[in-house]
Amino acid sequence: MADGPAQELAMPAATPFAWGHGPKLIRFLFTGMLNTAVGYSIYFVGLTLGAKPSIALAIATALGALFNYFSTSRLVFQSRGLGRLPRFMGAYAVIYGFNLLLLQTALKLGAAPWLAQVVVLPIVVIFSYLLLNFVVFAAKRPAEG
Repeated sequence: MADGPAQELAMPAATPFAWGHGPKLIRFLFTGMLNTAVGYSIYFVGLTLGAKPSIALAIATALGALFNYFSTSRLVFQSRGLGRLPRFMGAYAVIYGFNLLLLQTALKLGAAPWLAQVVVLPIVVIFSYLLLNFVVFAAKRPAEG
């Protein structure tokens, strides 16, 4: 028996496994799976319609970037609004260039266009996480002065 007034046991508002409260990297991976499925689907459709891999990748990146902004900013980095959109789009331009470089390398090594993108995706995902986490959604630092 406890001394003093009885204390009520309260359930926490969110468990560690609640979507918005899990580790950021885990939230990024799950959100990234959705974003990747959307982007790769667009890429694959582009290839099927006869687009060159670089064009299919550009279209997939352009169409997926806005969707990715809202899903990634809200679900992963818990940021709302459009304030970081310009930085995000700039980051996606860099991600596209990096992805294109890897894609062209895989194609030169003889991979089929649909497979080449699958092969380079894990590297692009890691690069994307680092760029978004440390550049686009980096915590604001107090002004030095």
